[in-house]
Amino acid sequence: MPKNPHPKVEIYDDVFELKDFNTIVPIINCFDYDMNIGKESNPYFTANCLKNSGPQSSLLERLNKTLPFNQLKKEDIEHCEVQLYTFGSFPPMTNKNQYHKVLVHCLNREWEETFGGQMCFYDETGNIVCSIAYKPNRAVLFDADLVYRCNTTNVKGPKFMYTLNTTFWKPRVNKKFARYAK
Repeated sequence: MPKNPHPKVEIYDDVFELKDFNTIVPIINCFDYDMNIGKESNPYFTANCLKNSGPQSSLLERLNKTLPFNQLKKEDIEHCEVQLYTFGSFPPMTNKNQYHKVLVHCLNREWEETFGGQMCFYDETGNIVCSIAYKPNRAVLFDADLVYRCNTTNVKGPKFMYTLNTTFWKPRVNKKFARYAK
């Protein structure tokens, strides 16, 4: 495991077994995607992964074998979605949330640093506190009180950059209170 670049960010490499990792993109290509158009980003596609049927159940089966996903309690998962970006698109910046953690899986089988997609984490003043290269079969776990965004990809890379984003409650959070405190 590479050295963690920030106290609130953890990096996990080679999270899926290779035989499982090689089947993920064909599985998620079978999902039904919605187009999201944000105020501060270009359009991108998302698909909910928490369905217990069809290709989603096959993906969750593979995810449940990976660290640190296998340490999550199912009832703590707020949402889990595949996000698909194409070159030149900027994903939206996440909102700061003191009650959540986020786990991002990098799902492309092949990726070079020159393709872009670097993950940047920002403090409350908007300064980058650390950045992490997008790398196949990598998972990045971070505290959601850091704002996060992937940099744009470029035409040298594959047509799509796939990420799997899971947002979950931090341990010992009163979920009912936290939902109203937003």
